[in-house]
Amino acid sequence: MALTDPWSGEDHDTDYDYDDTPSGNIWRPGAAPRQPSGSARLPVSDWQIRWRLQPDGRTVLEVTDQAGNLTGLVASTRLPITSVDGAWRGTRRRADGSRQRWALAIGHASTTDGPLTVTFTRRARRTTIHPATVDGLWAAAVTGHYTAARCHTPAAASARQLMPVTTRPPPR
Repeated sequence: MALTDPWSGEDHDTDYDYDDTPSGNIWRPGAAPRQPSGSARLPVSDWQIRWRLQPDGRTVLEVTDQAGNLTGLVASTRLPITSVDGAWRGTRRRADGSRQRWALAIGHASTTDGPLTVTFTRRARRTTIHPATVDGLWAAAVTGHYTAARCHTPAAASARQLMPVTTRPPPR
């Protein structure tokens, strides 16, 4: 199930909180390719996705952690690449003290290879989503405990272990 608006963390029509919703496609709905720049906080992890258009016409996707540190970067290319270029997993404490596990992956998807599918796995558990691609880049996020991400099209596939991240409390 894909989120309808993961950028705000809440559906303003229903006041529904997406922090507990199975996630999926994290591109902002209605965000057109060639949009000069934008950013969004992922509610489940407090990480940030930023995209911007370079002067040479390529799109750059940046991933920053909750402290604002750059942790991942991909740039669009004319080459036919299908890859998982960065993948992370972590745990966030909710206000009630319970834990929420999450996974995030970014990469390249060749538009000529057919539809893209991203599968997050841990042992026998699998969650498969169909992320949107913009200028040959994709980003996907899910809630749950996963250890690997695999992107695949009918013509190509790539996989990567999720890098565990630890969340430190802010300094006092």
